[in-house]
Amino acid sequence: NFSKEGMGEIEINSSTILDSDHSPQNVIDYTNNKKFFSSKNLEDSWISFNFKNHPVLITHYTIQSDFANQDESQNPKNWVIEGSNDGKKWSIIDEQKDVAFTNPISFVHTFSIQNINYTPFKFVRMRLTGKNWSDKDYLQLGEIEFYGNIY
Repeated sequence: NFSKEGMGEIEINSSTILDSDHSPQNVIDYTNNKKFFSSKNLEDSWISFNFKNHPVLITHYTIQSDFANQDESQNPKNWVIEGSNDGKKWSIIDEQKDVAFTNPISFVHTFSIQNINYTPFKFVRMRLTGKNWSDKDYLQLGEIEFYGNIY
């Protein structure tokens, strides 16, 4: 997987942040599963990763739910993984609809990219394309990891 230690700093941004406790940087804090990222309840919420001088070719990715909140599932249900080299024009790398793997309150699942287009991207983002399992627009993740090649 790509680690920030192995590549220098990775810049992580999001469409919105619920509050200061739910920073997008929480998705790469693999030591504390009580921390998680959450956007505000707005359509097309996203989280993006700028790999700066190291474009990446994504072949798999793993997402983990927020294990800290056991009361209701804000887990993603419909989303796309997109790539870009300028942060403006995005290409779909993977699309998921009505994902049953994310329906339980606690989950970890690895997704394989089915149609790899072999284009490395400087930017990668996950963007909701529909409501989450609570029928809301929060993008909420415990962790995310990308696998593939660094260029």
